[in-house]
Amino acid sequence: MLLLFVALGLAGCPKAAEPVRGENAAPAAKGIQAQKAGDLRLPADQVVASWNGGKLTYGEFVEKRKKSFKRLEREQQMARFKLEEQELEGFLAEMLITEAAKAKGQTDQEYIEALNKAQSVASDEDVQKFYDENVKPRPDAPPFDMIKERIRQFLVSQKAQETVRNEIERLKKEKGLNSELPAPEAAKASFELAGRPMKGNPDAKITVVEFSDFQCPYCARAKDSVEELVKAYPNDVKVYFLHFPLSFHEQALPAAMAAQCANQQGKFWELHDKIFDNQRALGADKYAGWAQEVGLDAAKFDTCMKDPETEKMVKADMEQGEEAGVQGTPSFYINGVAHPNGPPSPADIAPLVKGS
Repeated sequence: MLLLFVALGLAGCPKAAEPVRGENAAPAAKGIQAQKAGDLRLPADQVVASWNGGKLTYGEFVEKRKKSFKRLEREQQMARFKLEEQELEGFLAEMLITEAAKAKGQTDQEYIEALNKAQSVASDEDVQKFYDENVKPRPDAPPFDMIKERIRQFLVSQKAQETVRNEIERLKKEKGLNSELPAPEAAKASFELAGRPMKGNPDAKITVVEFSDFQCPYCARAKDSVEELVKAYPNDVKVYFLHFPLSFHEQALPAAMAAQCANQQGKFWELHDKIFDNQRALGADKYAGWAQEVGLDAAKFDTCMKDPETEKMVKADMEQGEEAGVQGTPSFYINGVAHPNGPPSPADIAPLVKGS
């Protein structure tokens, strides 16, 4: 794999591989329509397995694994929607560029080349900075002189892409163009949000649900993005925080429990910020002290941390994430629709605000 992509890292903390959940697993996400008999791929009475003295029909099999099939159906519909969305955006972008190029007597290629002409150079300072921040910290980092030209090419390409994206956004505004492709209802997840920490306007029509892990560095970075989103649309957006501690992060579950206990005393966001701000220092001996620093009652906090119900609440959030198809952290859902590539930006929300 190209080193540059490795240096940039993943967009989040991936979930560890886990065994398939049995049919008796507790339900988590609501609002997903049950699969109807007419939707079955095969006749319900068709035998799909047999053994001495017994058999299993397709209908029985689907019923016993209905949670998995519901999740699969939602993922398939969402994948189709995302593909349609990408194709629509691509079509609209091509249309806008073609119209703008024609108005200047240019071909599409000439128009784009003119846009990128000023972005054809990456300074030595930019190249060095990228190397120092993204490549040098790696234990297997190659020497700067060996890779500097590849970095330069990458930065020039990034600048060119950003320039074209910005131009398309400008043309969209100029034309008053909005994408209005609705997500399929069956692809939307529905969450139990009562009692979960929330920031923003409780009456807002746009609901963002975040699944997060306090030991995930990408989740710590998302903190400021969430704050920016709420500040940009204080009346239109509300953001709920749900726990999704990953199994290979030893302090993720204890930290989630500490935050849950803070939520019981009405100070979730204060401890949320304290934990993320001190992410490199997480430890069982830290949470009580941080709890006192943000003004929590120490005795109530200690009792809550020992209460089995606290861990159950965290795991209930995890089950909701599993049902919704969360594959890593942070994961975001906007009005039930999975949002790819990290936290949503104000620009991502803007079309929904206009349509609400």
